[in-house]
Amino acid sequence: MNAIILAGGQGSRMVASKQLIHKPLLPILGIPNIERTIIMLKDYGIDDIIIISGKYSDQYAYLHHKYNCSIISDPKTSISTLYGIYHVKNEIGDTFIIEGDVVLAENIFAYKPYSYYYVMKYPNPEPDAWKPATNITGQITSFDIGYFDEPCIFGISFWSKKDSKYIQNFINQIGTFENLHNSNKFWDDYFLDIIDTLPIYTYEIPSDTAMEMNNAYEYKLAQELCYQYYLTPNKYFLNLEDYNNYFSFEVNQEQTVIYIRKLFEDYNLKHPNHIHSIDQPIDFAPNEYSYIIKKGGQQIGVFSLVLEERSLLLRRIYIDQSHRNQLSGSKLVEKIITFSKLINKELRVNVYDEQASHFYKRLGFQINFVNYAIRSK
Repeated sequence: MNAIILAGGQGSRMVASKQLIHKPLLPILGIPNIERTIIMLKDYGIDDIIIISGKYSDQYAYLHHKYNCSIISDPKTSISTLYGIYHVKNEIGDTFIIEGDVVLAENIFAYKPYSYYYVMKYPNPEPDAWKPATNITGQITSFDIGYFDEPCIFGISFWSKKDSKYIQNFINQIGTFENLHNSNKFWDDYFLDIIDTLPIYTYEIPSDTAMEMNNAYEYKLAQELCYQYYLTPNKYFLNLEDYNNYFSFEVNQEQTVIYIRKLFEDYNLKHPNHIHSIDQPIDFAPNEYSYIIKKGGQQIGVFSLVLEERSLLLRRIYIDQSHRNQLSGSKLVEKIITFSKLINKELRVNVYDEQASHFYKRLGFQINFVNYAIRSK
């Protein structure tokens, strides 16, 4: 799979509001919005990311060095979105195409074996929303344009590998000089002509997980959306799904206590000269959130996070011994690192032995104190 981010647009509505920063680079929780999208794509397992930056390539060049993204810098790709897509048409195949002004609170990327548009109910509908009509199989048959309370097209789509040749051939057909220079039509507006022959479906997402920012007012709404979403880690981890469905999580402090006591019992059996009391209270700090880790429906561990004012503390993490050689620990900590990046907080973790110290060093942590490993934001 790969992803194409459309970041070469003029951003005319932002310009009208005297916004000097190019729209995809506007900060959300202190992080450029396009970086948030890249972080979520990589967390989902997508490393092949193409950014169509057009005439703004100088502002996006750093993303190649920071995230190894491919930057399409041809200034002509800013003329129209079709020009940009035409430039990378041969890369389309199991591909997410993402508008640069899409703001994601939740990692909503999800693989389906067909082509589809993301849809959502917009909290603040606009007069030019596209509402898809579908047949009994869920395939899109037409669009209505206007104000709607029903789910409408959102700025992310997925184009399957099995449809790629058809899509590439169609883009070749519509890639005329007139169309490529038509800045009034979006690239997939032309697909209205082939919805009878190209099966395209929908995938609905909740309205509190994402939005588009077309103007300064919506930018403020996007910041508030993400602020509210990350007041606790619960929404993020409970809704998290990666490409391989590697983990699932449950909030369960009681089960966390049971699991930790079982760990102490097992430890005592193996180390009779270093007995842990299994009756001592297991305390939880204010703003501590505990999670059961499951893989394939089986509980394989627990972890807990403490939201501090300036940092995120990984206070506890336990993985069953049988899963530690399967990279489960590394993959889990990488998920937590992603979360810390999205909330723009330094991640701290308790470290009590040399083995743990080596483990966290391999993941990019620095040992700053006797019992803490600190990873910079």
